[in-house]
Amino acid sequence: MGPSQETYIDGNYAHQLILNRKGDKLALGLKAGVRFFSLDWSKGRYRDPDAAFNENINSKLLPSVGAGIFYYTKKAYLGLSTPNVFTNQRYDEIQEAEALERMHFFLVGGYVFDLNPDLKFKPSFFVKQVLGAPLAVDVSANFLLYETLNLGVNYRWDDSLSALFGFQISSKFNLGYAYDYSINELNNYNTGTHEIFLRFQLISKEKKLKSPRFF
Repeated sequence: MGPSQETYIDGNYAHQLILNRKGDKLALGLKAGVRFFSLDWSKGRYRDPDAAFNENINSKLLPSVGAGIFYYTKKAYLGLSTPNVFTNQRYDEIQEAEALERMHFFLVGGYVFDLNPDLKFKPSFFVKQVLGAPLAVDVSANFLLYETLNLGVNYRWDDSLSALFGFQISSKFNLGYAYDYSINELNNYNTGTHEIFLRFQLISKEKKLKSPRFF
C-alpha cells in the first residue's frame, strides 16, 4: 500500500480437548511467524512533500506470535484471542509515517435459545480492544426458522446498524444478504454497504456437519 510492502509467513496449530461426557469442548490455538516489512519513500505521492525524504526500510524481519482459546458447547460459545503479542512497525497511511502496530484483543460469545421446535434465537457479542484506542463493541440478535431461514440485526456501538437474512438452499449451500448503515458522521458520505454471500459446507460421510454454523 503506497510506499509500503509487507510479506507474511505464518504457521498455525490448533488442539481440541473434550471436557466432559456432554461433549463440551475447549479449543486452543497458536500462531507463529514472521513479517518482512519494507518502506520505499520514493514511491507514491504525499500530502506532505517532506515524507519523500524519510529513511527507507528494506525487508525488516518482524516476529509474530498469536494465541487464542475457544470454549463451546452445543448451544454456547466463548472465545478470546490476540493475533500478535509483539508491538511491531507498520505504515500509517493517514499520518504518512512509520508507526507502531498495537496489540489487538478479541472477545466473542453467544448462546442459542430454543424458543420452540421450529425457532431458535441467538444473541451474541463481539468486543475488540486495541491498546491506545477506544473499545469497539458489537451486539447482535439472530433468529433461525425451520433450520432454513436466518434473520438478524446487529448494532456496532456508536458506529452502525445492520440487518441480514440467510436462506439454506440445500444441506450444503447457504445464500444471504446483509445491509450495513452508518450512524456516525460517515453517513454524510455513504448510503450504506450491501453484501451478498454464498457459503458451501462440507458434510462428512455420516451426513453430519463437523462444525454447525448457526454459531
